[in-house]
Amino acid sequence: FVRHAFGNYFDILKEVSYSPMMAEMLSYLESKSTQFVLEEEGTFAYPDENYAREIMQLFSIGIYMLNMDGTIQKNSEGTPIPSYDNTDIQNFARAWTGFKRQECRS
Repeated sequence: FVRHAFGNYFDILKEVSYSPMMAEMLSYLESKSTQFVLEEEGTFAYPDENYAREIMQLFSIGIYMLNMDGTIQKNSEGTPIPSYDNTDIQNFARAWTGFKRQECRS
């Protein structure tokens, strides 16, 4: 991650995403799709949403919509407007399934 500290967004996200430690810490290592679990185990389970949520909150758009000056956008009732909902997280989590720890190269 340090080698891309001054790189672009893609490089940093790629470095974090393929890090074995981050995969374990953010719990997307061994995450399985709903269909896979249903076919293999006969049960219904959602993929792990932790990393998908972290990317949305910390690495990209944040929790609330922002104005051009960086202030939080509010609706007519004065409450902050969320930048995504749980459906967005569930859909994004599907992309983070199937990651497994790779064997070390010799």
